Amino acid sequence: MDYRVRAITTGPRHHFFGYYDMRPWDPTGRYHLVLEVDFADRPPGPDDEAVVGVVDLADGETFIPLARTRAWNFQQGAMLHWLGGPDRTVVFNDRREGRFVCVAHATASGRERIVGPAIAALSDDGRLAATLNFARIAVTRPGYGYEGLADPGEDQSVPADDGLGILDFATGRHRLIVRFPDLAARQEQALGYGRQKVWFNHACFNPSGDRLAFLCRWVPAGRRPWVTQMWTVGVGGQELLRVLPGPMVSHFDWKDDRTILAWAEVDGVASCWQIDARGQRRRERVFAEVIRRDGHICYSHDRRWLLTDTYPDSLGMRKLLLVSSATGRPVSLGSYYSPAPPLPEIRRDLHPSWRDDDRQIAFDGMHEGTRRRYVLELEP
Repeated sequence: MDYRVRAITTGPRHHFFGYYDMRPWDPTGRYHLVLEVDFADRPPGPDDEAVVGVVDLADGETFIPLARTRAWNFQQGAMLHWLGGPDRTVVFNDRREGRFVCVAHATASGRERIVGPAIAALSDDGRLAATLNFARIAVTRPGYGYEGLADPGEDQSVPADDGLGILDFATGRHRLIVRFPDLAARQEQALGYGRQKVWFNHACFNPSGDRLAFLCRWVPAGRRPWVTQMWTVGVGGQELLRVLPGPMVSHFDWKDDRTILAWAEVDGVASCWQIDARGQRRRERVFAEVIRRDGHICYSHDRRWLLTDTYPDSLGMRKLLLVSSATGRPVSLGSYYSPAPPLPEIRRDLHPSWRDDDRQIAFDGMHEGTRRRYVLELEP
């Protein structure tokens, strides 16, 4: 398979999108979401702002600023999403009036509204969003949360009024569907939290938007690193199920409404595993010969291809890789240099993502000196 790569942003300022399981293109494929910042050598502080903008791919790849945010990081950006609609609405997280919130910005009119709490995921149809406590994540997983606000449950291991929430974009109604004690009550003694602080991370909707997968993490006393489990739950809070008991679960994506692919440790083997989201089918090890390390795995929208990246090798090179879902055939999409970050919180992952028609892939890169956004066009 042939491909062409081009940068769609230019320096001297840094541009990036963020995480891998979000859609940076608008439905027409013309506009591409990015953040613009003045620095890339330290974590953002409470007063550091990022510019929320779009690149017009049909007009010389012009960067168009839209808004500013003080709720962002280098790993997941500001949770940028396209909400769609006639006003080409963009949603992003910000810190306003002492809260981390989700803002809906209509690009046609410039009008904004605060929808509700800061979001961690958006359903494909744009109806629902998942919410997490980003102040808690800033303490428990530096580089993934936001600075500037204290966690109300700072001194609690499993606060009863915190957890995974659902935000309805049409009504603005927000409710917690999984509270920390809901999971604590289901743990075996050997995996009990004790007094350690627990947090949730990386929520992701299934394609139909009626079920979520999310990660639960904590650091057992006297042990590093943290323990991670994967749970799934219906968007109404029903059928809360632990589908991977840990101790290690990393990146994942939904193959279909019932099946999840995850890099995880199962029976002592770290690999790609196919998991039933309701825990009723046996876990199956897949793509073991071609995906040998953890990466940001994401399916094409037609589910014909699995896309992943790698962490840097000894020379600082990160690879992009396609894998055929049907045959397991790997296709290399190149290697890209990434200088070692000065601090662990400053992540420089490629974080690839698909355009809706599966003909292009976008990723973040630093192989030309500054953080830039790249588009890779597939030529089958």
